[in-house]
Amino acid sequence: MDGLKTAPGREGVGGFDGSTGIYIRAIGLDGRFGSFDIAELDAPSLLAFLRSRGGDNRWAEDCCGIILGHGHLHLPVLFEIDDDTEGGRDD
Repeated sequence: MDGLKTAPGREGVGGFDGSTGIYIRAIGLDGRFGSFDIAELDAPSLLAFLRSRGGDNRWAEDCCGIILGHGHLHLPVLFEIDDDTEGGRDD
């Protein structure tokens, strides 16, 4: 989780006071490490933080991204193709 970075203009985002109360060690805009709220992270750093304990839940990651004002952290999957079928649904 080394190298998490904050992003310009991330203070006070998401319709709240900008504080989730979840503080982590990250690199600030001045290039120095410090204690920052996860709301201040850039999108790639937020995703890295969310996965830092071995998690991988695209839906939850997208929800966090939307709540914190980043939007989707992943491209939405509109549908999945099952290679065992011939273009139709089996249900």
